[in-house]
Amino acid sequence: MRGNCLLSFIFSSLVIFLVAHPSAAQLADDQVRISEIRVDGNSRVAQGTVKNYLPVRVGGLTSQSALSNALERLYETNLFQDIKLNLEGTVLIVSVIENPIINRVNIEGNDTISDERLLDVINVQQRGVYSRKVAIDATRQLIEVYRAGGRFAAVVEPKIIELDNNRVDLVFEVNEGPLIKIDSISFSGNASFSDRELKQAIASREKRWWAFLSANDKYDEGRLLQPGLKQPI
Repeated sequence: MRGNCLLSFIFSSLVIFLVAHPSAAQLADDQVRISEIRVDGNSRVAQGTVKNYLPVRVGGLTSQSALSNALERLYETNLFQDIKLNLEGTVLIVSVIENPIINRVNIEGNDTISDERLLDVINVQQRGVYSRKVAIDATRQLIEVYRAGGRFAAVVEPKIIELDNNRVDLVFEVNEGPLIKIDSISFSGNASFSDRELKQAIASREKRWWAFLSANDKYDEGRLLQPGLKQPI
């Protein structure tokens, strides 16, 4: 009986301790109550902006899974090219490397379509934030413009020139390729409809390009080279 009473007393004391000291329960669940959030490496983006994007607040509980979600949310802003989240005790340290600012956008090698029209299509603005996604999306849009004009072999390669103060010039080098036309259209096996009726049905005519032809996109997603040089993204 005495032994059972002693075990009951120990168990009751443990329950009281966990209730009175929630930090002990947090440790059991691998959770930490954040006492401070520090932001390092930012120069253009304010610390308050970084903290606002975090789903973690001072005084709140966090865990490794919550920090993974926080990291994903920060990357989704497209403001940073590298982010690290580290817990030092109860202090969350957010280390960032900001994406550069676009100083200028150039298009080279285009003859059949003007710079103004191509720049209007991609809508990449000076003083906007540069990221690989921005360059790749713009490249795809440029290729679609050339396809719409019958140049299915057109190649567009985005490159950057690194400048000081974390700025870049973004350059799209274009090889327009030949204009593809239809010399003639012929059908075989048609008995109920004439060639003329079938041509009218596909809404095309000789010497016009096929709307459904395709070509492989080509753009270089290679690594950055040396600062100051025109280089693939």
